[in-house]
Amino acid sequence: LERERGCRWCETCRIVRPPRAAHCKHCDNCVLLSDHHCKFLGNCIGGRNYRFFFVFLLSLVVFVSSAVCGLLLWALERQLA
Repeated sequence: LERERGCRWCETCRIVRPPRAAHCKHCDNCVLLSDHHCKFLGNCIGGRNYRFFFVFLLSLVVFVSSAVCGLLLWALERQLA
């Protein structure tokens, strides 16, 4: 019955995995809607934490762009002085 719904047996975790779940060799867990394992965050990106991952990426982009703008303004001010 579980096979008809797309569920599979995970040999490592010894559980029935739902469809679109995958086993992560880094975390040693089955992750629902598994996308990838992020080495910067140290965990898997999956169904439960997409939102937090995108917030992390957005804050990273804002931080890097503000640092680049600050350095450009500093260099421009130093050149004009």
